Amino acid sequence: MEIPTPLERSTSEMTMSFENHNYEVAGSFVDELVRCGLRHVCICPGSRSTPLTISFARHPGVSTSVHQDERSASFFALGMAKATGIPIALVCTSGTAAAEFHPAVIESSCARVPLLVLTADRPPELHQWGANQTIEQATMYGPHAKWAVQMPVPEQTATLMSFVRATACRAFATAASTPMGTVHINFPFREPLEPNLASDGIVEGAQTGPVALNGRPDGRPFINVSTPLQIPNRRDISRLASELTKVHKGLIVCGPQTAPDFPEVVVALAGKLGYPVLADPLSGVRCGTHDLSLVIDNYDVFLRDPKVVSTLSPDLVLRFGAVPTSKALNQFLDIHRMGRHILVDDEDGWRDPQHVLSEIMRADPNQVCHDLISSLGNRDHQEGWVKRWRNVANVARTAMDQEM
Repeated sequence: MEIPTPLERSTSEMTMSFENHNYEVAGSFVDELVRCGLRHVCICPGSRSTPLTISFARHPGVSTSVHQDERSASFFALGMAKATGIPIALVCTSGTAAAEFHPAVIESSCARVPLLVLTADRPPELHQWGANQTIEQATMYGPHAKWAVQMPVPEQTATLMSFVRATACRAFATAASTPMGTVHINFPFREPLEPNLASDGIVEGAQTGPVALNGRPDGRPFINVSTPLQIPNRRDISRLASELTKVHKGLIVCGPQTAPDFPEVVVALAGKLGYPVLADPLSGVRCGTHDLSLVIDNYDVFLRDPKVVSTLSPDLVLRFGAVPTSKALNQFLDIHRMGRHILVDDEDGWRDPQHVLSEIMRADPNQVCHDLISSLGNRDHQEGWVKRWRNVANVARTAMDQEM
């Protein structure tokens, strides 16, 4: 999926003549998200969210898609975020519209997918007074939101505008940092919501600096956030490489993951080790231009046969990514829990619902694969082990083709 890159913009092009305070805040927030790397937003039309919608539509550096149904929009955004690995924004109006995002927010939290949920809300004076489409939104996603922010009612002051841009930077960085997830920003807007001149004009005496209002003139984010790479410990790599050298009946299991370039490097490691790769449909390893000779993709069929399972007992399982989606594979790993089970994971959390792991290595999976390839050297492969997996996979595929 191709996401448009930001357009080249001069400082003068990005200096917008805001019509009211809603657009000062919404426009600055949107601009800062784009500076941080946002490239796409999914918008569900609504009255209260008009300042956000128009601010996104005005910005040349972000592409928009309009969805009539909030639930559909949220899962569309979830899929796009999985495909790109960068946060995707969601916009909706106030009230129950925001509640329709909740299932996707839960999925985002569990699957570690970066989303930015921007919900419009009514101002404080309308809450708990019977106003239509007015519910408690600030904390509505509970623990499934990685970070939730209640924005103040828009006004033009230097302090607030700096806060708006800083919050946008923090929101994007938080959603994109490991473990990735949803950041929820709730915006209370007073009328007028349309882009007309505000009756009260500019706040008297406000001294909003050009950087706070229009962003940094060089186009950089208001706050530049760097994401550190979790470099594997050399001693851990050396120890693991030594262990793998002695194990011939090993497996590599690739669960759901979105790391770029991972498929190429993990199959290179498998070739070095002589291990079959059991690739989840959401791993990105099943298809592509990389070597597929060791990739097994139909294990969900033949791992349901107890006789087959008994002949494919591994001594070691090296797992990357989330827990596999295949029930048959998870049962297979449970049956063979006496072997060594090692998870490489660069995020917090314990992705081991069956409690079979022997070790968790907290490090970047791509870097671990690269370092292991460099440390392994030449080794003899047990061709019979790989051949056994290939033969079973081929028999299963032939049977499936005949039946289908």
